[in-house]
Amino acid sequence: MTGLTDVLGDNPTNKVLDFFIINQYWDYSLSQISDETGVNFKTLQELVPKLIKKGLLLKTRRVGKADLYGFDRDNIAAVQLDKYLFNMNLVKHGDKKAVVLANK
Repeated sequence: MTGLTDVLGDNPTNKVLDFFIINQYWDYSLSQISDETGVNFKTLQELVPKLIKKGLLLKTRRVGKADLYGFDRDNIAAVQLDKYLFNMNLVKHGDKKAVVLANK
């Protein structure tokens, strides 16, 4: 699957967004995100609030002492990012209809 790390480079922001686009129907704690993406916990403490401010992630709930975060599927920018990556994957795998969608 083509993700942001393939298109825009391998950095913490792209790793986190890739993770949430793939797992957009669930929410995760910073520890879980760190374990799954390999992004340092301290980096996530700075990065996640920035992604929330941009409307790409949201705080979904609190379990014990941990806040959980999820992909903001109601935000137009987040939805468009998801669609863009979906179309990139279709194009990569030879779907000619996706080429039309990607060029519009």
